[in-house]
Amino acid sequence: MNNIKTIISKEFARFFKDSRLLFATLILPGLMIFAVYWVMGNMAGNAFAPTDQDMYIHIVNMPDEFAEFLAAGGENSPFAQFNITSITPDQLEQSQYDLQNGDIYLIVIFPKNIDLISPVEEQIIQRQLLSTNSSSSQAFHQFSSVLHIFHDAITQPETLFYFDDEPYDFATEQEITGMILSSLLPILLLTMLFSGCLSITPESIAGEKERGTIASILVSPIDRGQFAMGKIISLSVIALLAGLSSFAGTILALPMLLGDEIGLGGALGSYAVIDYLWLFGIIMSTVLLIVALMSVISAFAKSVKEAASILGPLMIVFMLAGFSTLFGAAGGGAFYMYLIPAYNSAQGIYGIFGFSYAPLHVLISILSNLAIAGALALLLAKMFNSEKVMFKK
Repeated sequence: MNNIKTIISKEFARFFKDSRLLFATLILPGLMIFAVYWVMGNMAGNAFAPTDQDMYIHIVNMPDEFAEFLAAGGENSPFAQFNITSITPDQLEQSQYDLQNGDIYLIVIFPKNIDLISPVEEQIIQRQLLSTNSSSSQAFHQFSSVLHIFHDAITQPETLFYFDDEPYDFATEQEITGMILSSLLPILLLTMLFSGCLSITPESIAGEKERGTIASILVSPIDRGQFAMGKIISLSVIALLAGLSSFAGTILALPMLLGDEIGLGGALGSYAVIDYLWLFGIIMSTVLLIVALMSVISAFAKSVKEAASILGPLMIVFMLAGFSTLFGAAGGGAFYMYLIPAYNSAQGIYGIFGFSYAPLHVLISILSNLAIAGALALLLAKMFNSEKVMFKK
């Protein structure tokens, strides 16, 4: 029994007296989980909450009964957010042009001279949208509910009108596929790149530090800055190859995951060479950033285990950045948003695959990542010069 107590006391003392291990094990995971759920909750709430902006909708051949139904309740009407314009069939072509340009969000076409009292034939209401525009999709779903409410409000024993089985979507197959890829690939790419870096970086620096092999290198006349850059560049190339291998497997598996009808091959072939060059720049700069960050943390840690305990929660940060594109937080925006590490990479990948990126924003993201990676490399060189950091047990 005394031996058991001695072992327990020794392990407790080792754990609770090590402030870094204590923080990484007991405090950091809780903080990360709280931060992740807080950020995701806010992003999801903003994405799915009813919008305060006007939903611009054009209605062709709008019957008086429907106009009165919408007007009921005045400013306090639940339909007040819909900015509805009644148009004639002659104006339909211009409205369709406006819909494709994002100036309006939905077109509803009632049959000419629709009879809501005593119909003698089937009457179908047509709806037209642009599904790649989130505002258009939201307007479609919300206004379709209004049409159903209107239908149910008319007290007739039989169905008076029907809705088109499939609304007309002005988004092309290529655009829809691009939307799917831009939603999935940021999180997949960032996770794979981070995993590739995580599999080699801690072992290369914290592992050598733990085994004492790095000491023999540091006592040599080699320049510490060159040593740090050599480590970062070599680890980045290996991590990039590992990440690209996983990415290739994901791309090949997507048709089986989402169905052949997404036209994946055609979509990938529709990207220009410059798009792939920008994508490569984003990926390479992101890998350099991740490796530099992991190298600093690994140099600070006393062992591979301690480095892994700190880097694990960091992966959640990069995953969260990838998830941000699922909640409509991508594309456009102020240039300074593209200075934020991880987030800027996710936005760049989103924009490239979604055919909606601004080259300036992608360039800012790449330069920002490279600048931060360079600063971390200088910090790593200083850490290599510090005996307190490198030889602390």
